[in-house]
Amino acid sequence: MPSCPIWYAFPDHTDTIMPDTLNTKAIHQTVFWGNIASPQIHSHTLTATEPNSPKIDVAISLQDDYGTNISGANISYFIKRTDWLHLPNLSKDSARQDYLWQGNCFECFFGFDECTDYVELNFTSHSIGSLYNLYHFTDYRTPNIMPPAQTNGQIIIKSIENDEMSKITSSHHVYHLTVIFDTPAFRGKSKPINKINPAVILYKNDTAIFYAKNHTNPPDFHDKRSWINI
Repeated sequence: MPSCPIWYAFPDHTDTIMPDTLNTKAIHQTVFWGNIASPQIHSHTLTATEPNSPKIDVAISLQDDYGTNISGANISYFIKRTDWLHLPNLSKDSARQDYLWQGNCFECFFGFDECTDYVELNFTSHSIGSLYNLYHFTDYRTPNIMPPAQTNGQIIIKSIENDEMSKITSSHHVYHLTVIFDTPAFRGKSKPINKINPAVILYKNDTAIFYAKNHTNPPDFHDKRSWINI
């Protein structure tokens, strides 16, 4: 097993040609909560590992009304459009598929209070529909199997069609989804989400560009030292 990655802060390589004035929290509020008071919305700009990469922002709010063994979150991704990146819209038809990280892949990791377990979400847009998977780890990359061990759950694609949203999608690829996971190991227990790690992998000319709020060196999305406390 390779040695643990050391902490490293990548320089901000996001695209700065045109400033991003999106109010991602307000958009997320409109899509998922409307006029209802929402829980805290966590909004972050992700850092890319390659220069001149399109800017990506995320907004996340948690759902805590599914019961003691079911957790959920609402996630919005805002990807600045650029000439070389072609992303289909998310379809409301979804199916599970492994190894999504071998292509453009949107991810989020969820850590839980008082345990080492975590859940990994992968999803991507595809011409045949929205593809996703949910994996359960009991500790860092454990069990160490490929593909990883799946956990129960689903994604629900969200969208709002109006003039304001059309303006946003003219400059950004925008993905909104709710993820719900029912992890059997947590049944009958209250395991609040206390850490998140929204992440993205994009490919340009077969070169992988890794996005996260914080990075290890080499990039390792599973390393909780770089996750966001919530």
